[in-house]
Amino acid sequence: MNNLRIRTRMTLGLLGMLAVIVLNAALAQQQLAQSNARLDAIVHVQSQRIALLNTFFTNFQGTTAALYQTLLNPAHAQAQQALKKQLAENRESTAQVFKELQALPPDAEVNAQLAEIHSLMAKNRGVQQQVIGLMQQGLYPQASTIYTQLASPIVLAMHQHISALIAHQKAQMQAAYAQSQAAYASAVRQALWITIGFILAAMVGGFWITRSITRPLAEAVSVAQRVAEGDLSVRVASTSKDETGQLLSALGEMVGRLTSVIGSVRSSAEQLLSASTQVSATSQSLSQSSSEQAASVEETSATLEQATASIRQNADN
Repeated sequence: MNNLRIRTRMTLGLLGMLAVIVLNAALAQQQLAQSNARLDAIVHVQSQRIALLNTFFTNFQGTTAALYQTLLNPAHAQAQQALKKQLAENRESTAQVFKELQALPPDAEVNAQLAEIHSLMAKNRGVQQQVIGLMQQGLYPQASTIYTQLASPIVLAMHQHISALIAHQKAQMQAAYAQSQAAYASAVRQALWITIGFILAAMVGGFWITRSITRPLAEAVSVAQRVAEGDLSVRVASTSKDETGQLLSALGEMVGRLTSVIGSVRSSAEQLLSASTQVSATSQSLSQSSSEQAASVEETSATLEQATASIRQNADN
């Protein structure tokens, strides 16, 4: 990683951050989709099924009440007409209810209860036909007795099955709601942990990138300061090939070349000093020889003067 350029590191860091953000958004979208599916199950399946069951039970109770009212008022022809009309309407409505119930997503418990209800409906319609036949013959007391004896168990069983179905649907709604709440809490926790992890990763990545840039720069500054102070013994070691590594390598080459140049200058100065010393020694030797020759000349001159004086003295004598 140290061989990557700074621009590449920054780009990779930014891409990593974007990837984490996209991942977090995707997970949040998934959780929201699941939560929406559960809410859809509550609103469009469970609640609709309860509404249909209530409609069915209302129809059943309406039919039962209409029959009892007709049995209690045998002299009213309008009651019989109203009964026929209500029976037809309730049967049509009940058929539509069953059609819509069967169109909903399948549920084993619901299907079992609906099968029992459908069987009870068939029995109840048989009783209704028998009672209506007796009523048409004017045998209202017999019709009332038969309906009370045969229909009451059916009504009770129907009520039990409808109540069980509604209770089952309410339990399903509560379970779906609990799952939705749990999924929401899980999504919040997941988003929180991902955010914390993202922050920690960003901090670590930022620290690493900053350190990989500032540490070589600090080393380069230290090398430049030591060179400025005249210390060419500094050694520069570069372990990376990025911009800062190239800078340290260039500083190392500069220090090496400066050391070589200064070494050459120092060698030339030493050679000049040696030559100057030799010239000085030669000058001193020549000066000494000149002094000796001058002394010899002076001595010779003195000897000549003495000889001249001696000759003059002899001439005077």
